[in-house]
Amino acid sequence: LYIYELCLLIIAYFVFASALITCLFRLFRADDDRWIMASPRFFIMPTYTYFSLFFSSLWRFFIIALPILFAMRSAFDVAWWAVVLSMISVVLLTALAVAAAFFVVIGVSVFLEKISGILSLRNVALGALLVLALFSYFVWRQVSIRNAVVLFQAENLNITEANREHIMQPFKMFPAHFTALVFFGAERGDLGLMTRSLLIL
Repeated sequence: LYIYELCLLIIAYFVFASALITCLFRLFRADDDRWIMASPRFFIMPTYTYFSLFFSSLWRFFIIALPILFAMRSAFDVAWWAVVLSMISVVLLTALAVAAAFFVVIGVSVFLEKISGILSLRNVALGALLVLALFSYFVWRQVSIRNAVVLFQAENLNITEANREHIMQPFKMFPAHFTALVFFGAERGDLGLMTRSLLIL
């Protein structure tokens, strides 16, 4: 479970960071999108940008998730329905990571426009990168490597499996946690856990 939690959080973080930087240039420096800007339906630009970012980010998860799922299917005899539910959770996590990046850029833009009345790529980029830096620090503080003996309760030789609650605690506030639970449920064949995690996600 810990490996699922950590790997999916790292991938989601990089998808978020990549989407944040790409979104800045798509919204403020995209010369090939001027045909949309010249249209009376300019309001479709954010939607167009979001879906463009989503589909370009999805492959990063699939390139990691597919080998994991097929390895799980071979090692743990994971059912096909569990693989499908796991892939749905990956799609949802990608959508959330891209949406978070998108709303950070939009939020910073609205904030700067309200306080200064002037928007520039430089100012929006600095604001978005500040948010990314604060988020990175928070993630690092939350899930930085802890004492493995304490994490897995290795000091207690009478237990055969570490307390899942103890392992999950640092990850609970991140959406990647629920995708990790779906993967863990797929490994265990626990449809209930997978369904609950998908509904929360």
